[in-house]
Amino acid sequence: MELNNKQKQVLLSGILGDGCLYKKGSMFFNSSHKEYMEFKKHLLGHLCINDVKERINLGYKRVPIYSIDCRVTKYGKLLNNYSVADILTELDELGIALWMYDDGSRHKKNNFYNINTHALDRETEEKIIIPYFNSIGVFPEILTEKKKDGRLFSYLYVPKWDGAMILSRMMRKLNIKCYDYKLMPVEMEQAYFDLKDTDEFKNATNRRQKTNLVKKHINCAYQENLHSFVTSIELKS
Repeated sequence: MELNNKQKQVLLSGILGDGCLYKKGSMFFNSSHKEYMEFKKHLLGHLCINDVKERINLGYKRVPIYSIDCRVTKYGKLLNNYSVADILTELDELGIALWMYDDGSRHKKNNFYNINTHALDRETEEKIIIPYFNSIGVFPEILTEKKKDGRLFSYLYVPKWDGAMILSRMMRKLNIKCYDYKLMPVEMEQAYFDLKDTDEFKNATNRRQKTNLVKKHINCAYQENLHSFVTSIELKS
């Protein structure tokens, strides 16, 4: 039986994110959120070989970890030979959203995303990952974090007006409640999509100007909604 697209997106995003693909053609997923594992199990369908399992987490947070296993046999062996470029060629919005849930983190105060790319080399980030994101309107920057022991870890920084709202909307479509904290404020996200193709927004020369335009738009929308609400009450009275 051939893989359907939903199954393929789980597997492809898993290779980029937190899925563990074994040479014999099996794959393992885990999360601290049972809802997320149930969602992936539903997408995987017949490939999933067990119900969501809870196991003891020996890490410092001491929260339960939920996991699923799937058997992908010949497809898993084929995917083992996929390059990052091969994966991105077949990745769609569902796959990107799953990748973000797996490896993306939202900065709550300043509303940007960091995407964990520790496992990728700098050349792959620059020549493959960045151009791919740019093609869908997302413009990340590569940043490097140096640990106390001297180790270097890289990640992609996605500013709020340079792609973060696009990624947030992709995740929002999946309606996974346990990960609502990874979504951008809905009024900010909507304002961005209302404004992004306007000349005024395109011609803004820096992020501060774009932020001011978004704030103004949100305030106007609030005033219009308030006016409509008050008017409806007056009409009923």
